[in-house]
Amino acid sequence: MQRVKRFIPVELTLYLPTPDIRLIALPLSACKTLGNKIRYYRLEKGLTQEDLAALSGISKTYLVQIEKSNRSDINPLYIERIANALEINPLNFYPFNKGRAKNKNFIDYIIPPTSLGSKIKNLRLKQGLTLKEFTKKVKLSKDCIWRYEKGIAMPSREILFRIASSLNVSVAELTKEKLERRK
Repeated sequence: MQRVKRFIPVELTLYLPTPDIRLIALPLSACKTLGNKIRYYRLEKGLTQEDLAALSGISKTYLVQIEKSNRSDINPLYIERIANALEINPLNFYPFNKGRAKNKNFIDYIIPPTSLGSKIKNLRLKQGLTLKEFTKKVKLSKDCIWRYEKGIAMPSREILFRIASSLNVSVAELTKEKLERRK
């Protein structure tokens, strides 16, 4: 006796892929925060958070915090790294409603060099030095340098010379704007 093959009807339900809402970016005009703008440019390039983190050399966790706007103390060097990984100008992340020219240096835009402390911080960041590295170079405490950069304290003449020499600038360059204001 020969076996008869029977087909049992089975209902199939096909699930079509739905668009991932997380991958939809706001239009650039609606991006108000730094995190939204980074996300917009990242998705425009077709990169995942892991890809961008690897390209920029920062951790994925830190990038997620930036994109969610949970971080308010973002180091300008990290923003520059992210912009370089996305192949855009870092100034694209910031609005220019205060009349500043777009061709200025990025770090000068983030931290305007108006005081001695901000000049010290700008020069330190431009040389790629962390606060810890800079304190070792100048042989001062981290708290002391932080106070100078915030404008809470003023360095003595001897310390000012040490700071200037470690930043490869003259003391006159650091104090130039102060002298111009007094005249």
